[in-house]
Amino acid sequence: MNARRTGIITLLLGAGIIAIASAKPVMLNTTSSEPEGLYVVVERQPARVTRGVYVSACPPMSAVIHLGVIRHYLAAGTCPDGTVPVLKQVEAVAGDRIEFSAAGFVVDGRLLPNTAPVGRDPHGRPLPHYPFGTYTVAPNQVWLLSTFSPLSFDGRYFGPIPAADIQAIVRPLWTEQ
Repeated sequence: MNARRTGIITLLLGAGIIAIASAKPVMLNTTSSEPEGLYVVVERQPARVTRGVYVSACPPMSAVIHLGVIRHYLAAGTCPDGTVPVLKQVEAVAGDRIEFSAAGFVVDGRLLPNTAPVGRDPHGRPLPHYPFGTYTVAPNQVWLLSTFSPLSFDGRYFGPIPAADIQAIVRPLWTEQ
């Protein structure tokens, strides 16, 4: 492809992204917890979320979230705890039955891929997980989990979060996967 054609394609792609961004806010995900790329904000401060949607959320501060902050699993950002909102999928909602074990999460009888907790982070440090057990998701709570990455810092470590901590529902716009 010649340089002129590459320049035109780049210009058109940039114009398309700007046009989409002006209609709906766009988020960039650079973490490996979910597919890297652009996500468009579908709804801010949603009153209700369903299983399977991607969300941007600020998990409440806890000992495990604090550990994520000091170990830099979470970058600096706009959440009340000083971190960037996490981008994860909602994998369990109010009323869902969850079984959490060394094998991972079973939600309503279905084992979710890549949800087994790891005992150590990539630097070899111990990584505590949420207590194994059987749970029913409480009203106004959700579990955020990545079925994409077995190394995601998500609900397998910090547990369920209040649905009110979800800032937005997002949809992949352009991702590497």
